[in-house]
Amino acid sequence: MLRVRLPKDLNLGAETTSQLVESVREAASFLEFNGEYTLHLSTSTSFIDHWYAKFDAQRSNASTFFIELNHHWLVSQNYEPRFLIRVLLHELVHALDYRNIAETRATYKTHKESTRLLLNPQSHEVFWRLSYFFSLTRNEGLALYAEYLFFEEGKEPSTVAPEFTSDVSYFLTCPEDSMVYEVLVQRFDQVYLYAGELYLILFGNPVKEHRAQHMQQLMKMDLSEWVWLILTRLYPPGLPHFLLLLSKFTQFQSQTAWLFEEKDHFTSYLKTMNISPEPNIPSIQRPTVNLERIIHAKIIDIQTTLGPGHELFPLLLGYLQMERDFIPDDLPFLGLLDDWYFVDKFHRLHN
Repeated sequence: MLRVRLPKDLNLGAETTSQLVESVREAASFLEFNGEYTLHLSTSTSFIDHWYAKFDAQRSNASTFFIELNHHWLVSQNYEPRFLIRVLLHELVHALDYRNIAETRATYKTHKESTRLLLNPQSHEVFWRLSYFFSLTRNEGLALYAEYLFFEEGKEPSTVAPEFTSDVSYFLTCPEDSMVYEVLVQRFDQVYLYAGELYLILFGNPVKEHRAQHMQQLMKMDLSEWVWLILTRLYPPGLPHFLLLLSKFTQFQSQTAWLFEEKDHFTSYLKTMNISPEPNIPSIQRPTVNLERIIHAKIIDIQTTLGPGHELFPLLLGYLQMERDFIPDDLPFLGLLDDWYFVDKFHRLHN
């Protein structure tokens, strides 16, 4: 159930106010609201920026959402119901996605009044950029994809826009002095040009009867799984090349280890690591994280295949127990990518 609250000074008139509330309910009908939610709706008369509506992440929480509409855009559109419904659906997707990631947001500070970013200011600058970029892409992609599903009938997936890979390379390679916050925001605003298209390519266009359920399932997808899909399906050179590119910006004992293609190369690398004699299989600390479940399942499979007494098995576990590995594990969502790749490569080579 979604309750709508309007400020006393909205002053839109009874008919327009009623139309606005009805549009909220129509937009909400496209999604599934399991539980009690309250939406605080307001308007802004600011002429700054060209925007339709904003979801306020600073004031919202898991059950209370704040959405602000641009009064000037509303007037220019004559409060047209279809326009309102589309804009409100977009912002409600942001709101529900915010609820799904609220636990992680509570740990890592947010620096902007939007759901565009999840930032860890303690992390290495490169990993900060990485988290920012993929958070923005996923969040805006979900909302734009919802618009396509419900308002763009028969839209076919297109090829991935080249801006995606060029932006990934850009924020990893551009000079440090150009990485001020304003420049990052300006650069990442390009995500709006193709984030929705990425979702179309990845997930297609489901039949009408299952669109709401499809959207709900995507919103429950952990960001680590979303990044994993992007890197394995869309990044042209593939995940190994991406990790090698990333390694140029961090200290790592053997960058060439990520280029191995033969079992002997991999074995030699593992034996150079300083591993304790009997490391334990890493336990799943956050069972809701999809990528962590994938890693854990592969470890169990490898243990069954090799046997717990195999000389390489403890070496594999040793890498997973390194806190400051290729991508530090404390980086939200993204920290497990290298662990997944490491285990996956091991699994492929030994099968």
